[in-house]
Amino acid sequence: MTLPTDSKDRKNIPIVRGLLDYFPAACSEVARLSMEANDKHNPGEEMHHGRGKSADHADCIGRHLIDRGNYDDDGFLHEVKVAWRALALLQEALEAQGAPLARGARVEKTYSLEEATAFFAGYDFAYKPCPSRIAGDSDTALRIKNKYYHHDPEEVIHECDCCGDDIVANDGAIYHGESVYCCLSCATPVE
Repeated sequence: MTLPTDSKDRKNIPIVRGLLDYFPAACSEVARLSMEANDKHNPGEEMHHGRGKSADHADCIGRHLIDRGNYDDDGFLHEVKVAWRALALLQEALEAQGAPLARGARVEKTYSLEEATAFFAGYDFAYKPCPSRIAGDSDTALRIKNKYYHHDPEEVIHECDCCGDDIVANDGAIYHGESVYCCLSCATPVE
């Protein structure tokens, strides 16, 4: 599932001769798609595969196969997206079987509102949930600011799930659980 440590066994996995030399143009296009997708889904961040952004690989493969032979709106052949999705599907299947998480993958843990509330117990960050969001059975949301200490204060950290405005690190985000965030103007502090 991953490279063995024994030098003799490692020589039986010809990554260059068995992959890159077989499919150089295809690998190049998949790498180009990875860069374009990163710029779209993780703007300003180091290139990485943000797991959880879109994990329906098998369905996506099917949809792109239907349109094979044509270019998608972003200028990539649908076959490039089939290859990318097939590699993602295989990588995640191998990880489920015990392979280590890919170096270029980032898994963002999501917390329930109850978990986040427990984590931030004692902080004065309580907000009422936005009218347009239901945060489980709780009537409290959390303002999370210290999570973003390593960001530039004016860096956009999220898009508000309520109004669509950018949320900058200096303001923090109102966390409603299940990876739902909103800006300060969409939530009311708890008195």
